[in-house]
Amino acid sequence: MQRKKIKRNYLIQKKFQLGHALIIAALQIPCILLTGMILSWFYLIYLDSRLTTACNPGIFWVMAVICLALSFAVIYFSIRLTHAVAGPVQKTGAVLRQMAEGHLPEEKIEFRKKDAFKFLADDLNLLADVLKKDKDAKE
Repeated sequence: MQRKKIKRNYLIQKKFQLGHALIIAALQIPCILLTGMILSWFYLIYLDSRLTTACNPGIFWVMAVICLALSFAVIYFSIRLTHAVAGPVQKTGAVLRQMAEGHLPEEKIEFRKKDAFKFLADDLNLLADVLKKDKDAKE
């Protein structure tokens, strides 16, 4: 039995998700600068500065690469986490638009396991059932 490979689109609502990632990245900048200043003080004041440069002349480049890698990792995980919020909101909006046009969903509405608003699916299913009963009662 082969499993069907699903291509995931992590940017469902680009404005929301990229905006959130940008805020997280902007909050990282003061943390990176503070860490750099503390490490600089540690290397320049606490240790003998000649010892530091003699042992590792590229220490600041190494720190810059580590900070850059951590920044990309934080942005990536920020987009992954906002995906759990943007997915249900997008799906809820689509279902409500269909209901407003008079097309009631045939199947139960389900969200993914890791989605943030799983309880919303029950409410949407209840709304669809009530609307179906009202529509059947009128006919």
